Amino acid sequence: SSYARQFLGRLQPPKVDHVYGLSPAICIEQKNAGKSPRSTVGTVTEIYDYMRVLWARIGRPYCPKCKVPIGTQTPDEIVEKILALGEGTRLLLLAPVEPSGSETYEHLFRRERANGYARVRVDGALHSLDDPIPIDARQQHDVQLVVDRVVVRRSQASRLADSVEQALAVGQGVVLAQVINDNQPKCAPVQGRDREGAVERSPTANWSPGLRSAAHGGDFRFSQHRSCSRCGRSYDELTPHHFSFNTRLGWCVSCEGLGVQRGANPAAIVVHPTRSIADGAISGWGVLQAGSKLYILLSALTDHLGFHLDSPWDKLTATQQLTFLQGCGDDWIAVSGLRFQWHGFFPAIHRATLASAAYRERLAQLVTDVPCETCAGSRLRADAAAVRVGESTLHETCLRPLDQALAWFQQLRLDARERKIAGELLHEITARLRFLVDVGLDYLTIHRAASTLSGGESQRIQLASQIGTGLTGVLYVLDEPTIGLHPRDNRRLIGALHRLRDLGNTLLIVEHDREVIDSADHVLDFGPGAGDFGGRITAAANPSRLRTQRASLTGKYLSGKEAI
Repeated sequence: SSYARQFLGRLQPPKVDHVYGLSPAICIEQKNAGKSPRSTVGTVTEIYDYMRVLWARIGRPYCPKCKVPIGTQTPDEIVEKILALGEGTRLLLLAPVEPSGSETYEHLFRRERANGYARVRVDGALHSLDDPIPIDARQQHDVQLVVDRVVVRRSQASRLADSVEQALAVGQGVVLAQVINDNQPKCAPVQGRDREGAVERSPTANWSPGLRSAAHGGDFRFSQHRSCSRCGRSYDELTPHHFSFNTRLGWCVSCEGLGVQRGANPAAIVVHPTRSIADGAISGWGVLQAGSKLYILLSALTDHLGFHLDSPWDKLTATQQLTFLQGCGDDWIAVSGLRFQWHGFFPAIHRATLASAAYRERLAQLVTDVPCETCAGSRLRADAAAVRVGESTLHETCLRPLDQALAWFQQLRLDARERKIAGELLHEITARLRFLVDVGLDYLTIHRAASTLSGGESQRIQLASQIGTGLTGVLYVLDEPTIGLHPRDNRRLIGALHRLRDLGNTLLIVEHDREVIDSADHVLDFGPGAGDFGGRITAAANPSRLRTQRASLTGKYLSGKEAI
C-alpha cells in the first residue's frame, strides 16, 4: 500500500541502459481462485459476466410471484388484447385513481363528478357519484373510475381505442377491464362520460384458455409501464448491474449475495429419504397415524404442494422438497374449517437460534448453511432472478453441469434481433465453457463456489480465464496443471495448452506427467536430486531426443550456464 511504501527506502536503479526481449509473465498457481465468498466458477472465468449482460439484453422479464411475462404495452396492443376476448364480451373500462396530497376520498369523488364521470368502483363495488359513498377514510381503498361500458366488437374498434386512451390518461398509464357477467346486478343508466353498451351474450364464449387463466375476479389489467398483468406490481428497467450479486443493486437483500443462510441441515431433518412423510421420513415425527391431527394437517399441506403424503421423499421434485423445508410463504391452507400457514423447518429453526442462546445450544447439531429462503440460492433480487432466456432463468442455467450448459447455449434458439445482440456474447461464453470441458471440469457448475475448488481445479479455471483474454506475447508459468486430473483427460488439457501457445504465448510448465513432457516443444531436466542437490540442468532437449541425451550425460552434469 502507499502507506507502507512511505517507510521503505528506494531501490537503486539497475545498472543497465536498456532491457529487451522479456515478455510479461503470468504465474498460475495451485491456490484458491477467489478469496471472496461470492466468487464462483462463473465470476472467476468471467462466464457469468457475459451471461448477466445476455440476460439483461435479450431476457424476457417475468413476475416473480405470478410467473407470467411482464412488459410495456402500447394503446394499440391493449386494444388488440381486449378484442381478443371475443365478440360480444361486455366490459367496464376502469381507470385507477388516488387522492392527491392531503385530499380526502370525498374530495376525490366530488372532483371526478365535476369532471363529468358518473360511476366509480370502490374495493370492487360499483357506486354512483351522485349518491353518498360509505368509505373509511382511515384505510387505503382501491378506487377506479368507470370510463366506459362497452361490448367487444370489431366494428367498434375506434370507439374502444378512444376509451382506452382516455382511461390510460386518467389512470396514468394503467387501465382495467372488468368483465360483466350475466348474473351481475346491472346498474341503472346514469348520464355522464361513461358510455352504455348492449348486453346480449355470455362474455366467456370466445375466450381462449390463456385469457381465461389471466382473468382474476373478472378483471384484466393493462399497463404502459413494466408491470404484471395479474398482480399489478411494477418493476424497474433491468441493467447488467441488476444481475450481479456483488453489488447492492443486484444481490438478494436477505443473504447479501451469498446465496446461503444459517438454517437446518436437511439430512438431520429428513433421516429416511427413501420413505414417505407418513412412513417416518421426518425426524421426530415417526410413523403418522391416519386420522390424527398431524396427519390431517400434513395431508392438506402436501395436497397444497402437489404431492401425496405417502409419496417417497426421494421421488418428490426439488421444488416440492425445498418448499416443504422452507415453507409456503404467506399462503393460507384450509382444512376442516381452519386455516394455517406453513413456514417450514429452515426458517423456524433459524429464527429459534436467533431468539436465545439456549435454543442455539440445543439446535446446534441441526444448523448449517442452507439455501437462502428468500432467493432459494440464486443470490439475486427477485425480479432479476425471474428473467428468462429460452425459458430458463439465470440461476437454472448456472446450476447445470458445464457440459450440459455448453450444449444448452449451443442449442439456444433466438430470433434475428436477439442473434444480432447476443452473437459476440454467446461466442465468448461457449469458448470458455468448451475450454473448461476440454480440461476435464465438465462436472462443475457455473454456480460452484470458488472456495470449494481443489488446487488443480482452480488452476485450470484460471487457465480458462486466460484463454478468454486472448493475450499474445505473454509468458505463462504453470505448476503441475494435471494435478487432480484423470489420466484419460490429459490429452484434452494438452490440446488446450497448445491452443494457448498457438495464440503467440510461451508456456513454462513444471510437470512430471509423461504425456505432458512428451508433448512439450522443449524439456529442461533439473537435478540430480532435490533441495541442495538440485538446481542444475541435467538435460535440455527436444522430448524425442531426451532419452538419448540423458544416456550421453550419465555421470556428467552441466552447470546452468553451460547447458544454456
